Amino acid sequence: MFTLLPKDRRITEKSMMEFQPFGKEPDGTAIRDLSGVVMRACVEYLEELVAQKQGSEAGRRAVEELVGLLNERIPDRAFYVTAKFLRNPWNSYSSEFSAFFAQFCVDLSRDQAFHFSMARDKAISPIIQVLGRPFSVPRIYQMSPYFSQRYSKNSFYTEAVRVSSDHSATIRMFLTDRARRQFNLYLRACAEMWCHAHKGYFVGVPTRFHGLPLARIADIRCIAEGDDHCEWEVAWSPKERRVWPVLGWLTSRRHHHATGQPQALAQGPARLTESDVSARPLPAPQDRLQPAPALLSKDHPITEKGMMEFQPFGIRPDGTKVRDMAGITISACVEYLQELMSQGGCPEIGKQAVEELVRRLNERIPDHTYCVTADMLKNPWNSYAMEFAAFFAQFCVDISGEPQFHFNMAREKVISTIIQALGRPFAVAQIYKLSPYFAHRYYDKDIFFVDVLHASDCSALLRMRFGERTYQQFGPYLRGCARHWCVGTKGYFVGVPEIYRRLPPATVTDRRCLVEGDDCCEWEVTWSKPKPRLWPMFGWVGGRRSAAATEQPQSAVLEASRPTEPFTMPSLLPPAHERSSPTPSLLPKERRIIEKGMMECRPFGKDADGQPIRDHTGIVMKACVDYLEEYVGRTHGEEAGKHAVEELVCRLNERIPDRLYHVTSPSLRNPWNSYSFEFAAFKAEFCRDISQDSQFTFKMAREKVISPIIQALGRLFSIRQIYKLSPHFAQRFHGNHAGEEVYTVETVSVSDHSAILRMTFKERAYHQFGPYLRACAKIWCDAHKGYFVAVPEQFHHAPAATVTDRTCIAEGDDCCEWEVVWAEKKPIPDIQRWSVLDWLAGQAFREETAKREKVIEEQLQSLDSWQEELKEAYVQQQQLTADLQRKVDQLTTLHEASAAFT
Repeated sequence: MFTLLPKDRRITEKSMMEFQPFGKEPDGTAIRDLSGVVMRACVEYLEELVAQKQGSEAGRRAVEELVGLLNERIPDRAFYVTAKFLRNPWNSYSSEFSAFFAQFCVDLSRDQAFHFSMARDKAISPIIQVLGRPFSVPRIYQMSPYFSQRYSKNSFYTEAVRVSSDHSATIRMFLTDRARRQFNLYLRACAEMWCHAHKGYFVGVPTRFHGLPLARIADIRCIAEGDDHCEWEVAWSPKERRVWPVLGWLTSRRHHHATGQPQALAQGPARLTESDVSARPLPAPQDRLQPAPALLSKDHPITEKGMMEFQPFGIRPDGTKVRDMAGITISACVEYLQELMSQGGCPEIGKQAVEELVRRLNERIPDHTYCVTADMLKNPWNSYAMEFAAFFAQFCVDISGEPQFHFNMAREKVISTIIQALGRPFAVAQIYKLSPYFAHRYYDKDIFFVDVLHASDCSALLRMRFGERTYQQFGPYLRGCARHWCVGTKGYFVGVPEIYRRLPPATVTDRRCLVEGDDCCEWEVTWSKPKPRLWPMFGWVGGRRSAAATEQPQSAVLEASRPTEPFTMPSLLPPAHERSSPTPSLLPKERRIIEKGMMECRPFGKDADGQPIRDHTGIVMKACVDYLEEYVGRTHGEEAGKHAVEELVCRLNERIPDRLYHVTSPSLRNPWNSYSFEFAAFKAEFCRDISQDSQFTFKMAREKVISPIIQALGRLFSIRQIYKLSPHFAQRFHGNHAGEEVYTVETVSVSDHSAILRMTFKERAYHQFGPYLRACAKIWCDAHKGYFVAVPEQFHHAPAATVTDRTCIAEGDDCCEWEVVWAEKKPIPDIQRWSVLDWLAGQAFREETAKREKVIEEQLQSLDSWQEELKEAYVQQQQLTADLQRKVDQLTTLHEASAAFT
């Protein structure tokens, strides 16, 4: 058993590194001890720290010196690093390399606390701060093991031993056997740097995430001192909670008088008369206590009482969130107020009205911490207390000078265009029946209720009630507040038929009203019966359409060009090599897939079986979009190029029946996204039409697909090797489905100057292309030929290759097969023979090249693994985006419909 050296003996004392710094080990295991995210943060912090002391040029030189020091200790120059390489967050490194790196950072910065300061100030990036703010400080400390595994697979792991309610936590760090083996005799010195970094991170958590004072940390155990793990006690200051005054009326609400005196404004509350006080008590619903016996009349608004008494938003002292009413209503009111006051061509008046609204609200909030802004009020995702909403509603009426402000707002503003589109498939009666659902989604469960007592084809009986907490917050001003909610709800009910179904507005008749002393508001709503209409229904049908669906045209042009007989694809096609002839019902290659109208398969995300859609990579999609913009820009100007991309997006979205899957220019340019075959075929056809070039796909593949970085990496390989690698690249650009290939490229044979290559579609492509298989195959065929032609000229600046068709799916064959012929780059004429020294140098260079190729191949395999993980993650993200959009649409529907009730 060897004896560990003391912590002041640094690992840099030994001359060279003994372990491979990155890539794959000889047994094929990927090196992932420490993430490049940490490495990048250290490099950036080193440059900033040195620059602060000695200037920006010195900061850059420090990074260059760091690279030089590292490369001096790497025995195999094939693994030398660069500053750019170290800044790549996707790389991973060994523990030994990380220790050398960490020690050099300390030496160059001349700061023994470098890693403590770096972790405190730099490790928690702004985006992580934003993502972490919804979590409490204790929760963030509890999540330490999760985060440690994100940044260190095989170097260390952390354990939250205890996280208590007294604002303290006990956390441990263990180094893995792998890290201990690589640190070897220098374990204690290396562990000290890891320990400092962890302590810096833990100290910074309260400040970075929640703006609290820095945490305090104390060592309990430390590997650097001979313990088997590091253990710390972390303590932090709690966030101060705001306590809101509540009048004695709330605590003694059964008495006839209030024990507290509210703060009044300069004008003071209005003098009460006997007529102001209700002669009869308010009947109580079953779900609340007996109400206060003395309610003021409806002519007394809540703004008479001076200051608000309840916290307007945020988290209450008991830890519960203020979610009485959703911000979608507040947002709609603010926008309507601004529009209303801007009528007559004076937008400045509208802005001033909103500013006045904000000013009046902030005057009534006793704690300035909770003052609001116009932007905050326009954020539909905020939530507010009912008392705040009542003040807000009254100020809107006062500023606008319109007693029917909330009626008109609910009728004109609440039902947005998107809500109209989503609601049109439903009958008017169904929309009214959904009222309780909307109310419960956007009001807290004990705040506000809407009941549907009865609904027929042309009439409905609806009821609105308040919950106990609403009675508490409105207090004696219940009737004045209820008037706003009653008027707003009636405005929404009046607008439902005309907004959703273009029918005359509904008629609303009061039956009972809170404003008049009843225990609820109840209305009878009647509307005209709609005339029968037929609505075309589009949906995802899994690649099949019924004959009836194929007869629903999108336009006269589409109907005229659509095949007369519907296509029925067999449930299971035989594999390509077993098919002697194409499916009999395939259309000729001149009949393009855009003839059929709407897409029938989901364009991205996950299919109906829950499998990720990875038929077509976003790298090719991005290349197409970029090339379309450049191509049109060259011929018609830069602005025309941008319009071309907008037109492409518009045309694609017109053919996607589910708006949740609509695309944008940025999403099409994201190389990590993946798409279905059908979507890619529509895109290719639209690109050809917009560019007005039938050879668009061929030219795009020839000029754009092979990016500069791919060219640089590929120059190490001969042309012959590059063609031989075609199956590998094909799988990078076209994924798999449920673990099976969806498309293959085979290298049938390769010689020094020619190759025979073959492309075959699998069942999934046949299923999505349907009767338009031949036209779609021609697109893929042209793209492949463009790529094969470009290989010699793009990688080695040799003459373009010649591609000859042997078989083609577009002509009825079961595969596309090409013969590719190329000429090697001509040698320099003056050099006729090699000297002995040249030959020896060439041999050494070959050995070096072979070694580099091996490293590159290992890195490629590692990168392929990472790329597969990233692609899978982006497929998940695409699906989550679509699911989120669906949820947003649902929430927006509920929010905006619910706004009518206020």
